[in-house]
Amino acid sequence: MQGRLDKAAQIDFQQHVAIMGDIYSNSFITVAAAAALHADNGIFHERKLPRYCRILLTSESHKDFMDLCSDEN
Repeated sequence: MQGRLDKAAQIDFQQHVAIMGDIYSNSFITVAAAAALHADNGIFHERKLPRYCRILLTSESHKDFMDLCSDEN
């Protein structure tokens, strides 16, 4: 129902937003199409990425990093 503006879509959105903490609470990593302009754009499109990125990974008892590197392509 994403992208719709009717009452049913609003109710659906409110119900799911209320449980997002439960849905993602045990995830290790979450991949999202955060740069998409619209829900139909998806996650895969051409873009300029940095060559290097360090991601902090933490839990209650552990702290680590994941290093991501890209080639020139």
